[in-house]
Amino acid sequence: MTAMKSDLVIIIDDREWVPEVLRNIVGHRRFGDITLRRRKLYHTLVDSLPISMRDNVFHLTQNDDCKALHDLFSASKTRISAFVISTRAAFQDSGDLEKLVLRLPYAYENFTDKRFQPLLAYFYDMHDLIVMWDLFSCSPITRWEKFWNDEAQLEVNRPIDLAKISDFLQYSSGSTETRHFNSVKIDSLYYTKSSEDRNKMKAEYCFYHLASERMKPWFVETFDFKEDNDQSSYRMMRYYFADAALQWIHNAFTEETFLPFIQRIMAFLSDRPQKAVDRDEMLQTTRELYVNKVEKRIKQFLDSHLGKKINLQLSASDAEFEIKHLQSRYLDIYRSLEKKLLLDSLCFGHGDPCFSNILYDQTHHFLKFIDPKGAVREEQLWTHPFYDICKISHSVLGNYDFINNDLFQVSFDDKNRLCLDLKCPDNQKLKNIFIEEIKKQKLDIKLIRLCEASLFLSMLPLHLDHPNKVMAFILTAKKILDEVQGEQ
Repeated sequence: MTAMKSDLVIIIDDREWVPEVLRNIVGHRRFGDITLRRRKLYHTLVDSLPISMRDNVFHLTQNDDCKALHDLFSASKTRISAFVISTRAAFQDSGDLEKLVLRLPYAYENFTDKRFQPLLAYFYDMHDLIVMWDLFSCSPITRWEKFWNDEAQLEVNRPIDLAKISDFLQYSSGSTETRHFNSVKIDSLYYTKSSEDRNKMKAEYCFYHLASERMKPWFVETFDFKEDNDQSSYRMMRYYFADAALQWIHNAFTEETFLPFIQRIMAFLSDRPQKAVDRDEMLQTTRELYVNKVEKRIKQFLDSHLGKKINLQLSASDAEFEIKHLQSRYLDIYRSLEKKLLLDSLCFGHGDPCFSNILYDQTHHFLKFIDPKGAVREEQLWTHPFYDICKISHSVLGNYDFINNDLFQVSFDDKNRLCLDLKCPDNQKLKNIFIEEIKKQKLDIKLIRLCEASLFLSMLPLHLDHPNKVMAFILTAKKILDEVQGEQ
């Protein structure tokens, strides 16, 4: 913002870094740089403002930014009102901030949301803030020791404070995006999941009750299953812990904290009950997961108008990106390695233990799996032993959670080939920890990665509502196949 376009300026104060209590979840960063629901908190605030007001936003990220703001106000010949809001402030209903800001032109007195260390403050006349400029220019209002006893207090549309661990976990629940065919409702005690896919809901509910006694402690108990004509639902007790995906994309893990996390996952994987099967059943299960599923999903993808369009864009960049070519490559590698996948036993499986389906607390090493694929009969609990492992791998080695949270860019390299640029830190040391733990289980990382490639190929038709994400999955699948083929 370089010039005033109205008599109201909105100051988004993003000078505050997250407190120690949140660093195990989102790392060391300013509040505005936290990514929730596929958006940084700063952009979430801006997008919640009335469109007509977004040009009058001033973004403070450091104390030095205050000088430019002061100069802007000093140059004004007319009265200016100021609305200061911290990036610590969040609204469960994004429309609440818009409603509040739309009422500001009719507010003729100063107000805050609370009397001590408010998250937001409105100044009818900027002069009232200028009087306190020495304090404001070196500290956000959320840290002042001043009591705002003379200002009116906001009665409705109050924000929650993301610096409080309980408020943060309440707001961030489900932050890694529920798929379009599911719906969730969250209150202080319970997490309610519902869907028009009634069979899916029943399977998720029954899974916990079909699991063996030694597996149940790893999962959140499901209860209160309900069915009606339109949808089904069930409930779970709510745990105030962040999912591992949120911690992973914010670089909150260190080598010291990531190791026990992965070791607990490996403890679960190695302790899963097994069921001996004959070669025919193992072959059928293996091919269903790693061949038939891939072929079915790719056909579904290419049968869609958008899938055809994406495939043309990719193949125009390089024929190696064409999806049928990648499918052929994948199946050729699979056939060369299939014998190594034909084990003696199936095992109990979660079905989708990606990081967003793992609740984890780094301090207390608390871990719970949520949202299993589901089962309504005991025989549906069993899967190929590698399947859950490759789901973990696609979060760690495949960068799935960065892609799923839009922390990437698909662009062109200097040879005009499409490439994937991930907005993630260098976490190779953490990836190496995972690889070492895989090796300790005497597992072939090449086989795990091949199965991981099948996941990215199988996801394509499920994410057509985000075309760039689909392109990122395809580029990732190709990269994995290149790596697996290079190791053969």
